[in-house]
Amino acid sequence: MLELYSVCGLWKLTNNMTWEFELDIELGASLVLIDEHITYHALVDILVEDFQIDSSTNSLKLSYKLVSTSTTIQSHPLYIRNDRQLATFMHKFSQSGGLLQLCLTVEQISVTVEQVFQ
Repeated sequence: MLELYSVCGLWKLTNNMTWEFELDIELGASLVLIDEHITYHALVDILVEDFQIDSSTNSLKLSYKLVSTSTTIQSHPLYIRNDRQLATFMHKFSQSGGLLQLCLTVEQISVTVEQVFQ
């Protein structure tokens, strides 16, 4: 089992051209134990529950930023969209000694309604 620290908020590009994750004070953070072989959809389900997100009107974007090294200085946020990308995150998470945090952005789902006139 792994302790996964997750925070909700938005990525912001600062004036000095670095990416920072700005915490959503209302949604905050969560610490959860997960299996290291968890699937993308199972993780999303856990996060939706922990952060009490209405999945019928919102979607989650999962991302992280690599811990700075000489080859990753000024790296952009990396998004997790499937099991393969989650496995890469878990590998990097283990390599970092658990220092990576999972960043969540909650986005409203926009629905387009077309009217048909007769």
